[in-house]
Amino acid sequence: MSKRDEYVEKIKAQIDDWNADISKVEDKAAQASDEMKTKYGQCLDSLRAERDAAYQKVEQMIDASDDAWEEIQASAEDLWERSKAAFAAAKSEFGD
Repeated sequence: MSKRDEYVEKIKAQIDDWNADISKVEDKAAQASDEMKTKYGQCLDSLRAERDAAYQKVEQMIDASDDAWEEIQASAEDLWERSKAAFAAAKSEFGD
């Protein structure tokens, strides 16, 4: 497996983890008061947007030419860091 393939698989695994985190927040939201449901809803919207952006970046990486790969990887690193921070903040606020 090439470094590129390993990198894409690593990111896909991270997205799977984020999907599990989103499911946990959805479960908590379903049991929350109306006031908290609004907070959960805003958080879920943000997390889903981050996850969707990550999906799009993975698709770009898969389809990228060798010449474009390095540029896409660099922009992906920024996206992953932002996404990790968003998911960490949600875990901090709403717990595991």
